[in-house]
Amino acid sequence: MNYFKILVVLAWFVATGQTAFSATLAVDNSQLVGNASQLGATSEEPTLKVVATYTDLEVQNSTNGAVFVQGRSEIGDGGMGVFSWLSGDHSKDISGDPLQGIFVAPTSDRSGRSGAWARQFSPRILDVKWFGATGLGRDKHEDVAINAAFSVGLSQSIPVYISAGVYKTSAPIFTRVPFSGADGLNTKIFPQGDFPAFDVYECSNGRIENIYVDFSDVGAKNINSDCIGFRLMHKAPSASVQIQNTTFSNLFIYRASSGIFYNYDGVKTIGQLWMVSIDHVSVVAPKEVGIFLNCSSGTLNVSINSYVMEGASGFDSWNWTSSQGIYLKNMVQVQINNASIARVQNSTYGMVANFQSIHGLDINGLQMEGVNITKAASPVYLATCDGVKIDMIVQTPTFSVIAPYLYFDANMKGVIVENINEIGVGGDRNAKRFIGCNALNPELRVRVVDPLIKRSLCQLDVSVKQNFVFVSDDYSVQ
Repeated sequence: MNYFKILVVLAWFVATGQTAFSATLAVDNSQLVGNASQLGATSEEPTLKVVATYTDLEVQNSTNGAVFVQGRSEIGDGGMGVFSWLSGDHSKDISGDPLQGIFVAPTSDRSGRSGAWARQFSPRILDVKWFGATGLGRDKHEDVAINAAFSVGLSQSIPVYISAGVYKTSAPIFTRVPFSGADGLNTKIFPQGDFPAFDVYECSNGRIENIYVDFSDVGAKNINSDCIGFRLMHKAPSASVQIQNTTFSNLFIYRASSGIFYNYDGVKTIGQLWMVSIDHVSVVAPKEVGIFLNCSSGTLNVSINSYVMEGASGFDSWNWTSSQGIYLKNMVQVQINNASIARVQNSTYGMVANFQSIHGLDINGLQMEGVNITKAASPVYLATCDGVKIDMIVQTPTFSVIAPYLYFDANMKGVIVENINEIGVGGDRNAKRFIGCNALNPELRVRVVDPLIKRSLCQLDVSVKQNFVFVSDDYSVQ
């Protein structure tokens, strides 16, 4: 009998509100996952018995072969699945899976030494609801079950799926394997204290995606620097761990201190980033910074695509206005495509976008909207960078002090400013400057391609004026 048809029948019983029932169905041997001899497969079709919960599974006779369980603690709670009996000593499987997401010991021998029931699943991905997470928004300790899933995922190299639902957590979720939530940002994580939603220790060749994180339950007064959406490799187990060839995609972080945060210090944070892509990430109303990546010098190939950071000013009652949009340091080959930073002001942290010690920086479509320039520091700041190309849009900025959009600090080298497109300048329009640069750049060479950027509207130290070439003038030094 086709296994898919069996599940359709079973789903009908659950969907129509049937109570626990006992039935015997035929199941195709080819659908069972595992060693055929261990599962007791024969030339005859084994039977699939249907029971209500784990409690019923634990007392089943191993000769039943395979059992369909309708729920972990109650029917339809997300813990349903097909279990097959594995003979032999499975005590290590039982001890390694204490919440019994995959392996369930019989009541006759809780140690698993005489055998265990093993969940059959394909594709190979773990659902946190198998481990007891509910997603109902009632339990404030959902991190226990979720972390149990990630622990098993690490031991067996299996990614984790966090089903649609609302999960309140009392501690960080520790991850070392790829994971995803439900489409449409229907997996919602609500931390209940001042700690990161996710501590991502390690991830290789995978994706971290479809997660909504909201720190509203913590309260504005209690948000501190540990309230981070995704903290990378903090207190990682060893210096050899890496986040490599990994994509962070379709993430929404609200009212955190920081959205994505990595601060390499060689002590608490010691891992490496390689070939990381941050795609379609939104950080709304952060207290400190949207994306903060202070990397080790070996960090290579990072791209940020379709990133949105929106400050709280004007629509959020917490009203943090001094947030920083993006901070990147110590990296090689960085590409930023279509990043939008809105409703912030350049106070407290000074810069809205901060780039330091980057070799090869391509900024293609950095848009700042509604930025309030209240401090004599540029909203976009660069230092010790070379191989830089910049294309940016500044929409409805407001000036109350003299400051350039773009500022080159010490040790800058090759830069091409392709475009600074401004729309609707407000406040003191005479305070506006396009580019600023200090004297600590003897090797700096800048080509300003945008014909609308006039040398007279730049704030350049006299010692570096000759290092700038403007297509808007006749190349003479003014």
